[in-house]
Amino acid sequence: MAAKQKQPLDSNEVLVKSYASAYALYKVGDYRRAQAAFIELIKADPLNSSYWFGFGSCLQMRRDYREALNAWRMTALLDDRNAICHFHAAECCFSMHQIDEGLTFLKGAEQRAPGKAWSKKISSLKQCWESKVG
Repeated sequence: MAAKQKQPLDSNEVLVKSYASAYALYKVGDYRRAQAAFIELIKADPLNSSYWFGFGSCLQMRRDYREALNAWRMTALLDDRNAICHFHAAECCFSMHQIDEGLTFLKGAEQRAPGKAWSKKISSLKQCWESKVG
């Protein structure tokens, strides 16, 4: 009987399952293992913005704001219409006291905001940080 061959990570079915596993790890708060899983997904398909989004989320939850910001930038580069990655990039900037850059990301989020719920979050965060600058 021949040994079962391992599917390469770049097959679509395997990527879908791997993403589901990475997301499940994230949802239960195992950010370290989820981060590692998202890295493997990025290696398999570096142009998939969802993988970068998951990676950025893990880094931000682990308070690695500098690296999370890089992941959010990559997400924004790959999915220019995504307001949420701009919002999270702003959060990272504010956590590192990079207020001007954070406000720039919030402006980008405002321009792309998908609905009232995000518009309120963006506005609230913006008002908070503008008052600290102003």
